[in-house]
Amino acid sequence: LSRIILSHFICLFFIVRPLSTSSVTSLIQSFHLQPHFNLLLPFDSPEYSFSPGRQTLRLRGGVDVAMSDGSSAETDPRKWKVSDVKDFLEKLRTKLGEKTDLYIQIFSDNDIDGNILIGLNPQKLESLGIRSLGHREYLFEEIQTLKAKMGMMRGPRPGEFELAMAAQNAPSAHPPVKIAAEAAPAKTEEWT
Repeated sequence: LSRIILSHFICLFFIVRPLSTSSVTSLIQSFHLQPHFNLLLPFDSPEYSFSPGRQTLRLRGGVDVAMSDGSSAETDPRKWKVSDVKDFLEKLRTKLGEKTDLYIQIFSDNDIDGNILIGLNPQKLESLGIRSLGHREYLFEEIQTLKAKMGMMRGPRPGEFELAMAAQNAPSAHPPVKIAAEAAPAKTEEWT
């Protein structure tokens, strides 16, 4: 029973705060939870299906969940250096256009690393010198998306709670079995 409770705790913790692939695998193996850990099932085969930096698992209700493998600095923006933030801005060049170089210079001049980046909001972006309202809002949206991908937002994203509840209510691969207890023969004793 304690293993079942622990496996449910890991599942709930995974939904609230994504764990790395190695963390989940380690927890499952160290507590011998594989038989009880039927909420998370591999997507394709008994082996997990990997794509670069991601692992996809299917919840019992048919919900696909991607997990980070935790192997690169990209998985945690709080560890980014100023050069990583520059790369992040460079990826937004199609939307930011010719202003990208200016923004890279502004972020570099202000020593904006990943830890500072995730705390930026439109007001702070404006105080840095990003004058375009559209660019401030776009940058803020991209920062929020980055935080959501890394599981750093407070609370579940819209629809995640409903998906988690649907998965929780899906039929189990190993439904509980009701065991009828046989009545023990009544023993009568006489007191004298």
